[in-house]
Amino acid sequence: MQGRFYASPSQLHWILQKQEIFRQMYVKTMMRVSCYLYTKKRYDEMMLMNYQAVLFKSFNEGLHYYYMKGLVATRNYREALKYYDELNDIFLSELGTGLSKRFKQLYDIIIADHAKEESKDMETIMRELSSHDQQNQGFFCSYEIFKYFYELLLKISIRNEQNYYLIMLQFSDGTLDYEKIGLDFDRVKRLVGSCLRSNDLFTRTSETQLLLLVDCQTEENAHLIIQRISNKFYSV
Repeated sequence: MQGRFYASPSQLHWILQKQEIFRQMYVKTMMRVSCYLYTKKRYDEMMLMNYQAVLFKSFNEGLHYYYMKGLVATRNYREALKYYDELNDIFLSELGTGLSKRFKQLYDIIIADHAKEESKDMETIMRELSSHDQQNQGFFCSYEIFKYFYELLLKISIRNEQNYYLIMLQFSDGTLDYEKIGLDFDRVKRLVGSCLRSNDLFTRTSETQLLLLVDCQTEENAHLIIQRISNKFYSV
């Protein structure tokens, strides 16, 4: 046989169409097999298959969803929470949107099931609580965790007549694209965290937005925090 596999742009377009068709067939097959393995409680087998499939289709939510369900079913709660936070950050960074509502529902199940784990003695609890490094800077967390903190602190503020302020930081030159405006999110996160106190919270709500919850007596103090972040940002 002589000649090339495709000889014209129109043939190349045909090849790309076929490629996408086979990709979609692969994903649909993986989803059906995942559903079958999950109903048969063959979780480890399902998760191994999903892990390989995710390497091929990184931004297919369904494949990630079944992998996370496998972590929950096997009671790997900490790994499931970590997986959720990392995946949500990736979707925000690459697609500009977070995970869908079904992931939020699964997240709530993880929190509820995690609370049902066997009881621990006080010594074990204190050791686990003390194992985390106490850093004198703001606490960064996922948006889902942030909402839980917000609800708790709202009740505290009402009861103790304590003031908290929400601050939205938008980094943009009009493009809403981190790459185009030359921002490294990890660097921005460290910069903002260093300008906050250890009892202040902040989270990422979109590719170019951060949301802060700060404990301040007056609105003027909140503006001072904004000014401190702004000054440090432009200085570097």
